[in-house]
Amino acid sequence: MRTSDGLLVVEPDEGRADGDITVKVDSSDTGAGWGVVTVLGSRGTSGRTHLHPGQPEAFFILEGEVELWGQESVTALGPGAFVFVPPDTEHALKVMTDRARWLAIWPAELERVPGTRRIPE
Repeated sequence: MRTSDGLLVVEPDEGRADGDITVKVDSSDTGAGWGVVTVLGSRGTSGRTHLHPGQPEAFFILEGEVELWGQESVTALGPGAFVFVPPDTEHALKVMTDRARWLAIWPAELERVPGTRRIPE
């Protein structure tokens, strides 16, 4: 909802669900070229490392344990951890507990780059 003075408020149960992702706002809501989503993953959930050409991304871990995979590093993260991914930086998250949930702030155009690595099971 928008307040009378233009502030955008999205309640906990609001958003557009798309599989394990709930879109809280997208670039059409923000007018800023970025969106905010929550992601719910189960143990072992991961994908390929990827990057966003010219665009940063950020994560805030809400619950569970995940590994942050970079081009050369793997870092364990838990609730309360914040990650800023600079533009053009390879990254992925892998869920290490039965379930994990995080908030992601990401560019409007999510493009996977060919040649990225698959995270091991």
